[in-house]
Amino acid sequence: MSIVISLIRSAGQELLDTLLPPRCVICRTVTMSQAGLCPNCWSGLTLIDAPRCAVTGVPFPYGGDGDDLISPAALKSPPLYHRARGAVIYDKKSRLLVQGLKYQDRYEAALPMARLMTMAGRDVIAASDLLIPVPLHRWRLWRRRYNQAALLAMRIARLAAKPCQFQGLVRVRATATQVSLDAKRRARNVRGAFALAPEARDQIRGRRVLLIDDVLTTGATSNACAEALLNSVRQASMFWCSHLPPALSGYIYDNYKRIEDLRTPDGGCDDIYDAILPLLRGRQESTA
Repeated sequence: MSIVISLIRSAGQELLDTLLPPRCVICRTVTMSQAGLCPNCWSGLTLIDAPRCAVTGVPFPYGGDGDDLISPAALKSPPLYHRARGAVIYDKKSRLLVQGLKYQDRYEAALPMARLMTMAGRDVIAASDLLIPVPLHRWRLWRRRYNQAALLAMRIARLAAKPCQFQGLVRVRATATQVSLDAKRRARNVRGAFALAPEARDQIRGRRVLLIDDVLTTGATSNACAEALLNSVRQASMFWCSHLPPALSGYIYDNYKRIEDLRTPDGGCDDIYDAILPLLRGRQESTA
């Protein structure tokens, strides 16, 4: 009976793919499978691998093959979380993937993002007991209708066969959008904004928790989440889909007023890279 059901499902999927061919999540080119990426978009992603900071997961341009190096930023201001990993650099291709999920109701983007994260973070996933998504405040969740971090956590939990506590953390107060804030103001903005959900205390206590989010910028949100967990959990680690390149991140914050008019209405930064990269290259050349 199970063989018959399997054959029916396979035939149904083939018929559906014929009527509605699967398309690349980024560029909409026809692909071989649903919720996948075409070869061009896949090759356009900048995957994060060693060498990278053993604490923050930020990639180094050079420095060996291992993960035992610690970045100057992590030495100067150690984060509250145990360690972190990211799957890809936040650039022109990955931006379309991340923002499709975050701002454009492209729920199907969660699966390829989760696959990327599962491949990149085998070590932090294996070392964790429980996944928890970074929460949205209830009013922002009501406006957006879904939490992109929760969708990623759900997919990763299924792929990695790990339990997930979707209500482990709560956002106890609404915060201003972080897009126009520098690192210090971001930290102040989210300080005390998260708390451990009372109903999740017993499930979380003493466990190794892996927090899931979509993009790392300054790490302010990650530190605020880790701070809310530290008195209850054994350790808290972070896992993002995309890292904003540190040099570009700092340049955006330093020069934000010059590019503020490029913000999209939903708070994204669709065109910032195209405007900033030539300026960043110019600054690097002038200081070389």
